[in-house]
Amino acid sequence: CFYLMLASLPVFVAGLTEDLTKTVGIKWRLLSAFLSGILFVLLFEIDAIRLDVFYLDALLQNPWAVLLFLGFAIAGVSNAYNIIDGFNGLASMVGIISLCAIAHVGLQVGDALVTTTALLAIAAITGFFLWNYPRGLIFLGDSGAYLIGFIIACLSILLVVRHATVSPWFALMVNAYPIFETLFTMWRRTVHQGISMGLPDGAHFHSLIYRRVMRWIHH
Repeated sequence: CFYLMLASLPVFVAGLTEDLTKTVGIKWRLLSAFLSGILFVLLFEIDAIRLDVFYLDALLQNPWAVLLFLGFAIAGVSNAYNIIDGFNGLASMVGIISLCAIAHVGLQVGDALVTTTALLAIAAITGFFLWNYPRGLIFLGDSGAYLIGFIIACLSILLVVRHATVSPWFALMVNAYPIFETLFTMWRRTVHQGISMGLPDGAHFHSLIYRRVMRWIHH
C-alpha cells in the first residue's frame, strides 16, 4: 500500500493543484499520471506483462516497452475516471463496482495485497459517496477522480502480473465503461466536432442519459 500511495503522489498533486488553482492543463495532468505509472512499474519491479496477443507479448518482454506501455495505460485509465466524473456519485460508484470485482478476483487467487488495498479503497470511497450523492455536499475533484482511476489501474495490473490464472483482458473489462467513454470522447471532439480533446462539453454518455431521463420525466 505504501508503494502504491507513493507512486500516486504526482497525479494526485497535479489534480489537487488543478482543483485549487484551475491552472493545470490536461497535458500536465496526463504527464503527471504517466509519471505516476512509471513510478508504480519501477517500485513494483514489473519488467514483463502479457496481453495474450502473440506479437505484443513478445514485445512486452522488454522492460523499456513495459515501462512505456503501462505508464501510458495507467495514465489513460486515471484520466478515464476523471472524464466520467460528471454527476454526483457516478465516478465514485463506478470505482466501487470496479474495486469489488478486483477484490473478488484477488480473494479467489489469494492475493492479500490486492484484496486488502481494494477493500480499503472501497471503504474510503463509500464514505465519500454517502456525502456526495445525490446532493453533492462534497466533491471528488480532479484529485479524487485521478486517484481512484490510478489505484484501480494499478490493482488490475498487479492481478495480471502476479497471477497467470487471471486473464489480461480482465483489466480491460473491469474498466470498460470509463475506457469506452474516453475513446468515444476523443473521437467525438477531434473527428466529429473538430475541437481540442481537452475542451469540456456536455455530450458525455452520462449527460445524454440524463437529458433523456429528464425529458421523459417532464413529459
